[in-house]
Amino acid sequence: MPRYYNLTITAPGGSQPFRQWTTNPQASGVGAPSSPNTQQTVYDPAALNVIFDLIIQAADQPSGYQNITVEGVPLSDLQQAIGWTGYQVELQAGMTAGPPLANPQQRGTILKGQIYQAFGNWVGTDMTLDLVISGTAFTLDSPGNFNFNRQPGQPLAEAIQSTLNTAMSGVTQNVSISSQLVVQRTEPGTYGSLTEFATMIRETTKGVLGSTYPGVTVALQSGQLYVFDGTTPAQNSMQFAFTDFVGQPTWINQNLMQVTTVLRGDLQIGGSVKMPQGLQDAPGIVTTTAASMPSSLKYQSAFQGAFTIQGIRHVGNLRAPDAREWVSIFNCFPTTPTS
Repeated sequence: MPRYYNLTITAPGGSQPFRQWTTNPQASGVGAPSSPNTQQTVYDPAALNVIFDLIIQAADQPSGYQNITVEGVPLSDLQQAIGWTGYQVELQAGMTAGPPLANPQQRGTILKGQIYQAFGNWVGTDMTLDLVISGTAFTLDSPGNFNFNRQPGQPLAEAIQSTLNTAMSGVTQNVSISSQLVVQRTEPGTYGSLTEFATMIRETTKGVLGSTYPGVTVALQSGQLYVFDGTTPAQNSMQFAFTDFVGQPTWINQNLMQVTTVLRGDLQIGGSVKMPQGLQDAPGIVTTTAASMPSSLKYQSAFQGAFTIQGIRHVGNLRAPDAREWVSIFNCFPTTPTS
């Protein structure tokens, strides 16, 4: 089976996972050290089934906590799970080497956070472990210190970085926004969570550089912060291949495209993607004419150009036979540089 996952749980302050479930022990460093992207993998046919539906989007549009279900865990883990609150969780997923279209270079970390709640269920012969995962530790009872103090003439990117350095120290930042976002007045403010801070940033920047300007988005993905607006070259840029797609891309809203691919962890929110040109005249692909059936349009994307990823949804069920149960769904808007 080319599907791959590696789920680890680490105690606070620990350096080594104390629980690990994976499909490919060698690829995950269990039993033999190797790179996360190595093609020398050993598939474990007895790997436990994992089920997840993870949504990654702007912090000002919170989707709630993430959930991962592991089936077939031992009774001892179900009894201990209640004490795992605050433990760190990381989920890597994607594909391993195997069929021609499986690309192990596309797998990566799709979720990183801490356990908000863990509980086990035992119904009949089925034992499941559910992990409810939060990206940050901020709550209403324990707010953060998002102290925003933007000075006249100071670029917005610099002010955002200063705020995040204080509130979320040690978290990697990826900031790619327009240099034109500068005001000639002081803009102070204090916020208790990333959601509150991101909402303020979006509301004060939307439409500033034109009626179609989406504003600045702040998002947390896999333990890293991404700040973007689609106007500057993204730090993460990727070329889609036509064989990556599960069905054709489609419009779902004004200036918002949705594309479904095989599950992959190498793309980040705010990153830039380029649509494929097609497969005509490629080795091994049958070329057709406009008058023949099937149409040659089936071998090229209905969309062209560059897009910026606005949101990501990872859907996984390891044992499900349907290809649509191991996919990544990306919502993207056209990249239109303004600076």
